[in-house]
Amino acid sequence: MKPLILVAVLCCAAPAPARSKWYRVGQVAWTVASVVDIGSSWGKREVNPVLGRGRFGRRQAGVKLGIAGGWLVGQEVLRRRVPESERAVTVVNLAG
Repeated sequence: MKPLILVAVLCCAAPAPARSKWYRVGQVAWTVASVVDIGSSWGKREVNPVLGRGRFGRRQAGVKLGIAGGWLVGQEVLRRRVPESERAVTVVNLAG
């Protein structure tokens, strides 16, 4: 947990071009975490009602990837309309 906090602090303190790099790193981290979660859940019992009850399979993976993709698209739109939000979105991505 401490390295994550350090990365978040460095990200917030970095100048704008470096923050953009951390922003992209955060997006990659979010995507990798979603894919790893899908891999670890595959075939096991799913208890999250948003994804659907039962065994984790293609349908649940599709919903999970749709949520992750919607988050990434939403933050791009937010970042372009409100550039100051980049710092907060980066921290959320790295924390997630």
